[in-house]
Amino acid sequence: MLINKVREIAQSGRQPNILVIGDLMIDHYVWGDATRLSPEAPVPVVNVKSESTTLGGAANVAQNLISMGAKVTLGGLVGNDLSGEQLTGILEQEGIDTCAIIKDASRPTTVKTRVLAGSHQLVRVDREVTDAVSTELEDEMLNKLSTCITQADIVLFSDYNKGLFSPGLTQRLIQTINEQGKKIIVDPKGLNYSKYKDTYIIKPNRKELTEAAKAEKIKTIDDLQLAAKTIFEQTGAEYLVVTLSE
Repeated sequence: MLINKVREIAQSGRQPNILVIGDLMIDHYVWGDATRLSPEAPVPVVNVKSESTTLGGAANVAQNLISMGAKVTLGGLVGNDLSGEQLTGILEQEGIDTCAIIKDASRPTTVKTRVLAGSHQLVRVDREVTDAVSTELEDEMLNKLSTCITQADIVLFSDYNKGLFSPGLTQRLIQTINEQGKKIIVDPKGLNYSKYKDTYIIKPNRKELTEAAKAEKIKTIDDLQLAAKTIFEQTGAEYLVVTLSE
């Protein structure tokens, strides 16, 4: 049981070794004031006062795990660009092992830029390519992750539907991880949960579960159990953890 493994690690006093595999991104914020409209179009003109950059996606998950005392290795893709260098640089400063991060020249590093005036977000600009990874990249990713999987206590899939978790790579990863007797926790995205077949825990929120199970609504425990049954049949997962917001 996973809970026994967790207790064993906690009682030993050692850091749990967690392998996070997922979609990496940067959250870029532009802060300013907007006191007039542009003469070129009916949009506000933002006078920039400051900018900030934080880790997003699976990179943020890894950062949170580090802050809780875990030892974290992160696998994923960045572009061969300045944003990719910036992202890996921040990760390394945080003490996250980046040896399983691959540079993919065919896509940019995912950057989400939010422009805010005061407390109001005016626009979000996404720089990304969400095509599924190639077979060559699948092979490279599996090779990069082989040693990491062996050393990990548990593996976490952080899927943001940005192309890394193609059905082919996802199933190849699951097979490799399960062969080594490691448990997989999935934070899912998208409608195709069958690609997560044979994982240990899948953790959608209410909206994600409703969409993936093609349920009309989830308002009661009966609705929840019916939708959950659909996902269990699709995936064979041992557990489903559903966050219900308010």
